[in-house]
Amino acid sequence: NKNGTPRLVDCLTMWINNLIFEKLNVEQEIDRLIKCIKAQKSPLFMVANELGLGVIPDNKLSRNFLDINGDLNKMIANIVDEVYVVISGIPLKIK
Repeated sequence: NKNGTPRLVDCLTMWINNLIFEKLNVEQEIDRLIKCIKAQKSPLFMVANELGLGVIPDNKLSRNFLDINGDLNKMIANIVDEVYVVISGIPLKIK
């Protein structure tokens, strides 16, 4: 069981945007984040946008951004206890 002060990370999508904008090593930063999540002792709530349900962009940078976000969401979903998608303010538990 998790103990301690709950933590909120909002928003992973913007975080990825900032990593790309600053030309940082996105893969390395994601690895660091995953390690941090696994080591977390307090309840952790993370928010990300679902980008894969819309129009696929026609340019490489935007498609790359979409793919990185999808991959990050999958990686996190694999290591956390619960996953929800919220549509129109209604949460739906998917894990």
